[in-house]
Amino acid sequence: MKWMTDPLGKTFSGDYVTFSETMCRLGGVFNGKLKSGGYTWLLKALPKILLQIVYHDADDEFPWEVQILFDKNVSRFMEFECLAFLEGCLVRAMIMTAKTGDTAGWV
Repeated sequence: MKWMTDPLGKTFSGDYVTFSETMCRLGGVFNGKLKSGGYTWLLKALPKILLQIVYHDADDEFPWEVQILFDKNVSRFMEFECLAFLEGCLVRAMIMTAKTGDTAGWV
């Protein structure tokens, strides 16, 4: 849901260094650079829920974007509404961790 990740733009747009530092602080693991130029990270949000988070810088054709991708089997463990809440919590934790440099109170 792109509208849920839009608030990340104020914090991370054009600043991959801060994004990667934030992902490390939250326990994310770098998963490689994509052919499209984006960067992908893995984050274990809950014991059975692994997220892939993709960061794309803006270019001449496309705007900056972060995508939070859930495994196709995630609906076995949580209802859609709970997953949406989880995504919102993650977005807030990313922003607050970037602003404070700490995960205290967010993770």
